[in-house]
Amino acid sequence: MIGTCVALVVSLSQTAVSAADHGEGAKCAVPTQRVQCGSLTCVNDTCAHCNVSVADQCYETAMECNPASHECVIGHLNAKLGTFIAAATIVIVCSVAAVAGVGGGAILVSVFVPALGIPVMNAVAFSQATITGQSLFNVFVLARRFHPDYQPPQPTRPVINWTILAFWLPISLVGTLYGNLAGKVVPDWFRMAALLLLLTYILYRVVLRVIKQRAADKARLLQREEAAAAKTAAVSVSTYGSTNHAAPPVQPPPASPQFPLVPILLVCAAFFPLFIVNIIRSRVVRCGSPVYWVLIVLITLYEFALTLGYRQHLARAHHAIAMGSEDAEKVPFEWNKYSSIIFPILSSIAGGAAALLGIGGGLVLSFLLLEAKLVPQEASATSAMFTLLVAAESALQFVVQGNVPYDYGLLCFGCGIVSTCIGQFVFVKKIKEKGWSFLIVVALATIMSGSMIGTIALGIYNTVVIVQSGGSLGFGELCKA
Repeated sequence: MIGTCVALVVSLSQTAVSAADHGEGAKCAVPTQRVQCGSLTCVNDTCAHCNVSVADQCYETAMECNPASHECVIGHLNAKLGTFIAAATIVIVCSVAAVAGVGGGAILVSVFVPALGIPVMNAVAFSQATITGQSLFNVFVLARRFHPDYQPPQPTRPVINWTILAFWLPISLVGTLYGNLAGKVVPDWFRMAALLLLLTYILYRVVLRVIKQRAADKARLLQREEAAAAKTAAVSVSTYGSTNHAAPPVQPPPASPQFPLVPILLVCAAFFPLFIVNIIRSRVVRCGSPVYWVLIVLITLYEFALTLGYRQHLARAHHAIAMGSEDAEKVPFEWNKYSSIIFPILSSIAGGAAALLGIGGGLVLSFLLLEAKLVPQEASATSAMFTLLVAAESALQFVVQGNVPYDYGLLCFGCGIVSTCIGQFVFVKKIKEKGWSFLIVVALATIMSGSMIGTIALGIYNTVVIVQSGGSLGFGELCKA
């Protein structure tokens, strides 16, 4: 993973160096001017500052020429039909996504682009603002809930698995950093193709998980009915003077704190330093300068150090548990080479996908958490916390870079909160009443299927437009002049 990061830094460094020879005056095409010209427009096949007196010079319908800087920016929020379509889509999609603890960002991006008339990069940024609002309220609700197998009056355990969160999060946030960098370079067709490949594989594995979980739910409900019948029979025998003695009660496992201090401190230690570095590299230092790349390398090494350090701590705790000198709640998930090595590395893909493709990261993380043998309720809640932190880190990067106007940002954020209310207080409540845990995995599969359909449709449309107009399908530049 470190080798991949270094290779990407070298590649982007070369791109940044070449960018010094481009920018204003570079060759371009109108439909691909965002990739080739950045905030400039394309006039006579060359990148140039826009002219306020010329209408429709900025390609996307929501873009307009800023009279002060003569650059293309997103105009103010309006009450057009597309705005209402976007808001309705947020509420519908994110209410289902909240059940699974994911964001549904891929669907949002595929709707935001045509409905709002914005570039894909800004659609990704708006998606992250939406998911931040949705997951923020989702986590507020879930943080007070207990693991389904550790409910009062027995000793309790939080439904959010803070230990695995603190373990996987730092490397996931590294993914948001490199996904953000790559997002400035890759063309739209590349985003769509990468998202489609990712979702196809994960959807296949999730469908298999739905089948297994549905069978497990049926078996659990049958076992519950049999236990209730046995209890009724035991009471009946006792009533008629049976001398049988009840079995001694099973000693319950020790309780875990609802908000464990060490994992939460590690989460903060991973989140805030990266946020500060992103502000510095976006607002203080020059893009592509030596200081710019030194900051990126240092924060990458720092996040990896957090991951490796906590892994060593968990490995020692797991050994102590095996020897019987520690309680099992010290490592509240199945410890093996997948959950301790492979899945943390793969979680960086979730962070990269969040910043590059507009998803909240939960689509990948939910799948990994289920593979790590967390029960659906626990996987959903932990994924929601992951989604909040990954989406917030990515959204804050976009806000600092000026890709999220405040009016659009507030609309997306507010609709995200409304969708969580519907998901948690209507859908999740009904699932809990029926005992159908498999529907949580069904919600995940539904969001993935919708994401694939939206991605294919938008990808084909954009590619056809670019080819017909003679636009470029090539990569752009990281640091546009």
